[in-house]
Amino acid sequence: MASMKRLRRQLPFLRSVLKEANRFKRQELLQHANADQVNAVSKLVLNLLKKQHSRDTTHHGTASTL
Repeated sequence: MASMKRLRRQLPFLRSVLKEANRFKRQELLQHANADQVNAVSKLVLNLLKKQHSRDTTHHGTASTL
């Protein structure tokens, strides 16, 4: 799967963003990220939201709104 390869290729960047405790430093990392890094962050967030949405719908029986 091509998207998984993209995520793996950007794993060091994703880890650095996720581990950074200072929100201003996180923001700076994201502002200076290249297009591939931004796409990896977007894909990661989309996957997390889809996972959360499917968990919400299976537990509650109805679709939740974002």
